[in-house]
Amino acid sequence: MSIVFSRRWSFYLVHYLISDCLQQNFLKVGRVCLPKNSESIFERSLIIYCKLRQCLLTMSLRRIPYLLMSYTAFLRISVCLLLLPFITVAQTSFHLSTDNGLSGKLLTVLTRDHLNNMWFGSYNGLYKHEGARIKWYNRVGNDSLSLSGGELHALFEDKEGNMWIGTTGGLDRMNMQSGIIQHYVLTSLNNSSSLGYIYSIFEDKKHYLWISTDAGLFRMDKNSGRYHIIAERKDNKGIPSPIAQYHCMVDTDKGFWLSTASGLVYYEYSSGDFYHHYNNPAKDPVFNLNFLTGTNTSDLCKDSQQNIWFVANSHLLAKYNLNTHRLDTFKFERPKDAWPYCYSLIADFKDNIWIGFRHGGLQIFNTDNNTFTVIHKEDNNKILHSDYIYSLCEDYLHKMWVTTDEGIDIIDYYNDAVQTYNLSNAPDFTSLKYVSGMMSYDPWKKRVYIPFSQKRQLFWFDETTKKIQSQKQLYTTLYVWPVENGRLLKGKSRSFYETGNGVSYYPKELADTPYEIIWAARAHGISYFKKQSGMLYRYAHNKLEVIPSVQFMKQACISADSQFLYFIDHAENLARQNIITGIIERFDLQSQSKALHFSFSDPRDIIDDGKGSIWVTSQNGLLKYNPRDRSLEVFTTAHGLSHSFTFALLIDNAKRLWVCSLGGVDWYDSLHRTFHNVISNPNSTYMDAFCSGIRGKDGSLYFQAGNKLYHIVPEEYFKYHAIQPVLRLNKALVDEDRRLTIEYSLLDFERPEKVHYYYRLDGVDHNWIDNGNHPDVFYNNLRPGNYTLNVHAVTEGGLSDIKDLTFDIRITPAFWQTNLFEVIVILLIMSLIFFLCWWWVFTIKRKADLQQQMSELEARAIRAQMHPHFIFNSLNAIQELIVLEDMPSAYLYLSKFSKLLRMVLHHSEHNLISLNDEIEMNRLYLDLEALRFKKSFQYTITVSERIDDHATIVPSLLLQPFIENAIWHGLMSKHGDKKLTINFTENNETLICEITDNGIGREAAGNIKARKIGNHNFDSKGMLLGKQRINLMNACQGWTSSVDIIDLKDVNGLATGTTIRIILQQPV
Repeated sequence: MSIVFSRRWSFYLVHYLISDCLQQNFLKVGRVCLPKNSESIFERSLIIYCKLRQCLLTMSLRRIPYLLMSYTAFLRISVCLLLLPFITVAQTSFHLSTDNGLSGKLLTVLTRDHLNNMWFGSYNGLYKHEGARIKWYNRVGNDSLSLSGGELHALFEDKEGNMWIGTTGGLDRMNMQSGIIQHYVLTSLNNSSSLGYIYSIFEDKKHYLWISTDAGLFRMDKNSGRYHIIAERKDNKGIPSPIAQYHCMVDTDKGFWLSTASGLVYYEYSSGDFYHHYNNPAKDPVFNLNFLTGTNTSDLCKDSQQNIWFVANSHLLAKYNLNTHRLDTFKFERPKDAWPYCYSLIADFKDNIWIGFRHGGLQIFNTDNNTFTVIHKEDNNKILHSDYIYSLCEDYLHKMWVTTDEGIDIIDYYNDAVQTYNLSNAPDFTSLKYVSGMMSYDPWKKRVYIPFSQKRQLFWFDETTKKIQSQKQLYTTLYVWPVENGRLLKGKSRSFYETGNGVSYYPKELADTPYEIIWAARAHGISYFKKQSGMLYRYAHNKLEVIPSVQFMKQACISADSQFLYFIDHAENLARQNIITGIIERFDLQSQSKALHFSFSDPRDIIDDGKGSIWVTSQNGLLKYNPRDRSLEVFTTAHGLSHSFTFALLIDNAKRLWVCSLGGVDWYDSLHRTFHNVISNPNSTYMDAFCSGIRGKDGSLYFQAGNKLYHIVPEEYFKYHAIQPVLRLNKALVDEDRRLTIEYSLLDFERPEKVHYYYRLDGVDHNWIDNGNHPDVFYNNLRPGNYTLNVHAVTEGGLSDIKDLTFDIRITPAFWQTNLFEVIVILLIMSLIFFLCWWWVFTIKRKADLQQQMSELEARAIRAQMHPHFIFNSLNAIQELIVLEDMPSAYLYLSKFSKLLRMVLHHSEHNLISLNDEIEMNRLYLDLEALRFKKSFQYTITVSERIDDHATIVPSLLLQPFIENAIWHGLMSKHGDKKLTINFTENNETLICEITDNGIGREAAGNIKARKIGNHNFDSKGMLLGKQRINLMNACQGWTSSVDIIDLKDVNGLATGTTIRIILQQPV
């Protein structure tokens, strides 16, 4: 593992080496001030050495053996000082803050759930990073969608997948699928504690939760919510002091470990006992560490080798093996301004230990060589944005998340495939006055050369040591040309000179040409040179041929098969020269690019990709030209380029194209015809556009962009990214309207906005659909059935082999869409048809039956009206008149009798007759009845003036049975005055007929009938037939009619008669 030193810690290392050479206590050196005008590292080291020697003499340390200042000691100091000017790092980090959607920078606890989402707390709510989106839970309240408090310091996922949240307002449990929150209130007997701070939450093997708060340690049954507090006591039934750590528990098979202010505590599952400093029967030294200083506490963590780690006494990193019970400690220097507590401790996937300090930065302990690496905010690598470290957590890509008071730093600590080096730390080095020449590569010394014209400075990167060095040159140099046997030719005005002698060397003919050389190449024994003026020279057979070209940059390359020289001519068109024959062929890029509406200008580099295409940079994009078919393609930021101003091109061993622009470094994905960013450089300046690239012997790629040197190992880059981000389903919902909603996300935490999604729903979509950066899909009105959704994601780095998300979807049909429903519908239709047929037949039959009943009732009514007794009695009465020789009366009544018979027979053929005919027929009947009963009763028939008796229709032969009943049962048994009244009135188009007698009443009539025949029923057979006719009329003909019988009584309750009310309302 690379050890990273900040500039400050490098001086500490110098101090250590010098102190070691001088017996440790005789010389103490702080910061060493280097002269600004030092010409080389060696000169700087020599000056420092002289100052140290002078310091020794002034301190009168003549007794120190001179051997301590020997040449060996000087070399140790010099080697260390060589590291100072150009300390570089390979590690990179990504900063997550308010620019990425966070509400604030001050963040707290971190954790990762089983789906690899990252959760982190703050002083203003809870965040969940799903890759494609960051969800913010900031609602505070007592309902099921709110947190108990806005300030969070504890997060823990239990074995059921619930997230437990410790807030300053209480303890919450969140169902991560539904988002429903359940609140718990913990109460302490210690009234002096506020219970407003939950430090940590932990679940043991028995599924109990252990909750560390500022009021004590609680043990809670998470199912029932019942809890109790662990006593603070110095025996086996409690813990000796409170816990104030954020990750203070480590679980094992037989128990778990706690970190307290009094040292470590072990809880044994089987016995329920606590072991600590005061209960240590085995005399285990691990329980005594923190007592060296007293109250300092530490987080706990566990590695894959069954070791638990913690910080003791503020300056010791302790390792305790759970199997062997061996305790090892490693001393480190605690940061000066750091708090005396270790709140952040974690083992990464390589079992290296990360220690975070509040106001102290990071220290990383390498368990292979037992060394510490210190990372601070002020380091040149800018890995950290703050030294206030709150929490640490490793994500599923093995990147370390660090929450600070300035947001989150996601540190890619072990990625050596892409490295960035600073060429110089001079504050003005990024200005335009420092213009670099063209890079070159020395395969013999494995060096990359970067010359600068200003101050005649030459930088080189050593591939073996991974260090950058510099040296001042005798002449202005824009290009260094390594030739055979390790010889190095450096360009100067008009020609080259060989390193060390300063004499013009090769070729002599160039000495007569103006301007500095900026590029050189050789193929088939023929050399090519490019000068700053733009002139391109071909040197063959000791002859120099001039080819006009463009200025400043190289704009030329040897083809992949070494047969041609491709270059940009003075008209900014592409041209190529056959290296053997010297024949030049030109291609009109200007006209073709205009036809594509592309402004081709300012080309700075050109390269052959080895697959038949020539790539050319420009200020507005990138050109791809195929000389065989003379076709041209144009690429811009719309194709994924980080910036349209491109200036350097390289081809790796796999024939992939890499391009450097003002936006950084991208590589070309030929499968998807798009570019993917590898290095982002948003703070680039125009100075970067004068830079170049070169490929190393081992396939490494080097791009220079201003003050930065980018080193990329393509094979390692793609190998490192073999751990692909996970494409995961977040939500799948089908609502009642068959609207399908699917949410997914690629767990790319750093640049989710650069992820590109494609999807296809089998059975609906025939081709892949480009969904851009949108992590959701919607479908409406899907037919019931089985579907398969496929989601494909491509990241900014072009990792196209990410495993696709495949999700099976079943749209359950509604009940009305099922086969069962169809069967039921068919059966119901058949049943309905059967019922309708049955009802039709039943209705016809019923109607016929009713008609038959009506006919029978009418016939029976006729028979009732033509009752033999009535006929015989009427004839006897007429006969009596004849016998008495009352011939006029006999003739009168005989005429009435015959008329009655004719009317009865006539009206029996009609269901309805006029009211006048009905009254006339009943008057004839009453006259005959009066004759029979010797005129013993009187009757009156009245019709309301509102009634038109000729137009009013009533059922025929309906009233007679009721009149007969009133005479026979009401009047005949009465002594004295006998009256019968028949009134016809109208109310709301309803005919009301009231038949009233002043007889003995129904009760007395019933008693008389009972004495005669033993039956109290006083209704006559004719009345029953009348009532049945009315019911049939209501049922069959739509009449609304009724018969009511009213008993009349006086004030004393004695019967005074009976009223029969017949209500007749015709259908509308």
